[in-house]
Amino acid sequence: ENYEENAERVRAWLLSADGYCRLEDTYHPNEFRIASFSGPIDFDSKMLEAGETTLTFDCKPQRWLKSGEQKILITPNNNRPIVNQTLFEAKPLLRIYGTGQLQVGTGSLTVNTAGTEYIDIDCDIMDCYEGSVNRNGNVTISKWPPFTPGNNIIAFPNDSNITEVYITPRWWTL
Repeated sequence: ENYEENAERVRAWLLSADGYCRLEDTYHPNEFRIASFSGPIDFDSKMLEAGETTLTFDCKPQRWLKSGEQKILITPNNNRPIVNQTLFEAKPLLRIYGTGQLQVGTGSLTVNTAGTEYIDIDCDIMDCYEGSVNRNGNVTISKWPPFTPGNNIIAFPNDSNITEVYITPRWWTL
């Protein structure tokens, strides 16, 4: 229905995307890619009622696992190893409540000054923030915490006043 109009809407939508975006498909329901549409897009029309085209995307090599988007709550009283079942080192997003030291896998950090509510520590872009507020000065990081393949221990030293850590592990594979 309304083939020409809908084909133009699809063309405009694909060509208007700026930079890399999330790309999902039904063949791989448990993962997604980060991709940019390469174009061009030309439809091979069938009597102006249907058409087909080939879409070409420039994809980053990672296949991000949707399970890596699930937040994991760790507290001093509810602490367990986090298992990276992939063969690749993940760079998690940490949301920390409180102050003090924290050992995350092979990395360690100290929250010297708490945020208003929390501090997000993004190990991928190596940045600390609370919403849109820069919190890099609140945190000392001796090594950005990766999640290596296998068990990754989260340790709260006795003098730590960190009450909760929400971890988005960001698992990926090729």
